[in-house]
Amino acid sequence: KDGTVKDVFIFGVLSAGKAIVMFDDITERQIAERALRDSERTLRRVLEQAPPAIAIHDLGGRIEFVNRKFSDTFGYRHEDVPTLESWVNQAYPDPVYRDKLVKIWTEWIENSVRTGREMTGGEFQVVCKDGSVKTAFITGIVTPDKKVLSLLEDVTSRVEAERALRERESLYRALVETTRTGYVVIDGHGKVLDANREYVRLTGHTDLKEIMGRNMRDWVVPNNRLKNDEAVAQCARDGHIRNFEVDYLGKAGAVVPVERGRGDSEFAGDGPQRHRLGPGLGQQPPGRAPDVGGGDRGQPAAPDRLPAQ
Repeated sequence: KDGTVKDVFIFGVLSAGKAIVMFDDITERQIAERALRDSERTLRRVLEQAPPAIAIHDLGGRIEFVNRKFSDTFGYRHEDVPTLESWVNQAYPDPVYRDKLVKIWTEWIENSVRTGREMTGGEFQVVCKDGSVKTAFITGIVTPDKKVLSLLEDVTSRVEAERALRERESLYRALVETTRTGYVVIDGHGKVLDANREYVRLTGHTDLKEIMGRNMRDWVVPNNRLKNDEAVAQCARDGHIRNFEVDYLGKAGAVVPVERGRGDSEFAGDGPQRHRLGPGLGQQPPGRAPDVGGGDRGQPAAPDRLPAQ
């Protein structure tokens, strides 16, 4: 009568030749159902366009959804992997690796159901539809309605970069440990962060642990400490220092002249300073000509940088 529109459910019965018609106002229920459908469509759009690869499966192993990023990353569309079994058989063809992963995933699901918290997550090798292999960090959570929402992040580039960095650091370490030149990495205050065996020897010590965290000035002769502090400050200010000489107190109190920087000593922004040092004149092995720069010409050229550990 007031012009409003309501949703009603109409039903009736026949009794004694008369029709009894009943009207049930379902307006609020219809509104709630429409709101729910709208919410589900919105959620699906969000999941579909989300940056990480997402897959959703029930506890019975039926995969209900994979988003666009999932298909773009691994090549599998929903029809390719309708079940968890079909996914693991294709993504992890090695049976030993697959069994190990399935066991881990099952334990994570059980723990998430029990605690309501996100899974621990881990990195796994995933075989894509085109046969390529990617490293993915996989985690997830079990929702209150017992759906397993999985997040898969492609970390292949990062893993490969880290592997290359480790190999490069290993190469550098091998180079600096086989040269007669002493290498040390210090912070802006002169504290030792890393050093090779030759530098440890120049300081009169035998093990890197004995000098780690200590200030370089601890083994600089007293009348050279001010000069050493100024050199550290200059390196921090200018980014480098060249051909700086200082005397160290070596083993048993012997004075060891060293030259800092046959090339440049370097300071990278707020990062550590990297110094290349060698013994000065008078500290060469018997029968060997003095090497003012401190390097050994019989050894391969050492890199100017030693990555801090």
